[in-house]
Amino acid sequence: MKQNNDLQHTSDNDGNLKKNGPSSTRCLSPGDHRGLLSRFLPQTHFESQDDFIRNLHFKIPERFNFAYDVMDVWAEEQPDKLALLWTNDDGACHRFSFGELKTLSDHTAAWFMQLGIGRGDKVMLILKRRYEFWLSMLALHKIGAIVIPATHMLTRHDIVYRNTRAGIKAIVCVGEEYVMRQVSEAMAESPTVETLVSVGPLTAEGFHDWHREWEQAPAFVRPDHVNDNDDTMLMYFTSGTSGEPKMVAHDFLYALGHLTTGVFWHNLSEDSIHLTVADTGWGKAVWGKMYGQWFAGAAVFVFDHEKFTAEKIMRQIEHYRITSFCAPPTVYRFMIHEDFSKYDLSSLRYCTTAGEALNPAVYDRFFELTGIRLMEGFGQTETTMTLGTMPWNKPKPGSMGLPNPQYDIDLVKPDGTPCEDGEKGEIVIKIAQSEIVQSSECRVKRYDYSQSLNKEQSEIAQSSECGVQRCDYSQSLNKEQSEKCNNASAFQPQTSELKSNHTSSLITLNSELKSNHTSSLITHHSSLKKPLGLFKEYYRDEELTRRVWHDGMYHTGDVAWRDEDGYYWFVGRIDDVIKSSGYRIGPFEVESALMTHPAVVECAITGVPDDIRGMVVKATVVLHANWKDRADDNLVKELQQHVKRETAPYKYPRIIEFVDELPKTISGKIRRVEIREKDKK
Repeated sequence: MKQNNDLQHTSDNDGNLKKNGPSSTRCLSPGDHRGLLSRFLPQTHFESQDDFIRNLHFKIPERFNFAYDVMDVWAEEQPDKLALLWTNDDGACHRFSFGELKTLSDHTAAWFMQLGIGRGDKVMLILKRRYEFWLSMLALHKIGAIVIPATHMLTRHDIVYRNTRAGIKAIVCVGEEYVMRQVSEAMAESPTVETLVSVGPLTAEGFHDWHREWEQAPAFVRPDHVNDNDDTMLMYFTSGTSGEPKMVAHDFLYALGHLTTGVFWHNLSEDSIHLTVADTGWGKAVWGKMYGQWFAGAAVFVFDHEKFTAEKIMRQIEHYRITSFCAPPTVYRFMIHEDFSKYDLSSLRYCTTAGEALNPAVYDRFFELTGIRLMEGFGQTETTMTLGTMPWNKPKPGSMGLPNPQYDIDLVKPDGTPCEDGEKGEIVIKIAQSEIVQSSECRVKRYDYSQSLNKEQSEIAQSSECGVQRCDYSQSLNKEQSEKCNNASAFQPQTSELKSNHTSSLITLNSELKSNHTSSLITHHSSLKKPLGLFKEYYRDEELTRRVWHDGMYHTGDVAWRDEDGYYWFVGRIDDVIKSSGYRIGPFEVESALMTHPAVVECAITGVPDDIRGMVVKATVVLHANWKDRADDNLVKELQQHVKRETAPYKYPRIIEFVDELPKTISGKIRRVEIREKDKK
């Protein structure tokens, strides 16, 4: 391997990017990002949850492409506005404006095309938090390729599995010895891979050198047909808490589905500087470091660090005056043990958390230290944010929040019937059947005409760009009644309100009415086969896809209960729920109770087979360093009594095992299945 220090991208002392000469960028004063949002939302501001449920609509362009329809629009309207602020452990700093991101992503797209990458080709990115990740993502979107982000911790075996399962054509990776060795060693068993690229600082035989070859790329010419809305844009291999990783495929509308994530859940605006703690190999990166944040016009802050410490993160917040912060609860658990008097975190205005359930004790302590309430969100690799606490909601510590009206969410029992408030059940997303109709400018939906709707059963709604149809499912519509006007000027969109359990959300699609006849009616989004933001399929695994998509629902596999105010509370994965003496016990309930004891750093709750009770609760516990010498029967009893005081006594762990660390996936999720398998032996 050789080292390439002749990089074309440098920065001055203030972190301004220089590409063949100085290029100054600046962060503008707060503006109105609602102008861009109005291209996709008829209403862009909400005052309450009821307002959000009733009036959240999406206008969906035909062939939506985030890189062109959002990023290039910002570049045209505010080219000098700060878009990406990147720094690393060494103190290097690059500031990219929207205008610069357009120029650089166009150039990257042209180079990728020169390397033979085109529409539908699968490209794996192993880029950690290098700024080339964002250039690559935008460039690949611009040519209609399929992006597969991956973690730098993959082994040769992991890479071979991904290459062969997905049919990967190219790999763009960091130029680090470990990563490049794993990639190189995987090539003998990866017949589909044709192109390897290193972004430096190292390169090796068989790898294209990004920073030496990139400059020689021709001028970018946008392809004639980049994508359709239902083309696959992005695929993630899930972290595999049980079994081999699955390939989660998302279409080009997935990016639009994250508008609610950044604009409303993160509560961002054009003057925000947002930091999400996430590696680019995982779905949380595009949740918090790309799509939703740039819909809002916020600056995305990236800290490219090798090893996490709370001190490092808090110093970045202090130095770069971060205004918005999102991290998994584990990060907040480490932060609250820091001495906050040593940091100036006064720039922070808003904080969110997702990735795992939040222990109320962490919420309370963080609020005590900062005065900021942690706003929780929930979703999966297969979805965007499905549940969350929005700015207008009162947070309930430990709750997942309220349903995002983008989805029609419910809880169901094992027999498929709906749960009442207070009952535990599986979180599902309802998916009604319908026919999709395409026009030259938009995607619209036609009823199956087994229903009918008369004029009195609808109300008129106006939209500057599209007709909006919201239908009451208790009504019906036949084909004759659906035929509409001969031209756009005669068209009047119709609406009526939908109520479905705890969700009456209203999502709409954009359509263009021609001068000829049209019978396309636009309807509530949950009547579509796939709600906006929900994954297409598990790629190349029809059986697994059918296993989770059935009975008109997507089954998340997550168990929760809903309180009288409509807030959802996480219990655990279906496989993790413990049935003991007739009780159903969720791991999170017991873990939350244990985490309030000062001895406990981390814990995992599992069930152990028992002849009398069916199963008993077991706690696998990692202790704080100053408690490890007390890991005896007395501490076991103390922890058991503590849980009995904190939650219902029947949930207490009858078995407690002290360990140095918990088994986890490479993304950091606890592998309870591994603990269960070990206990069976």
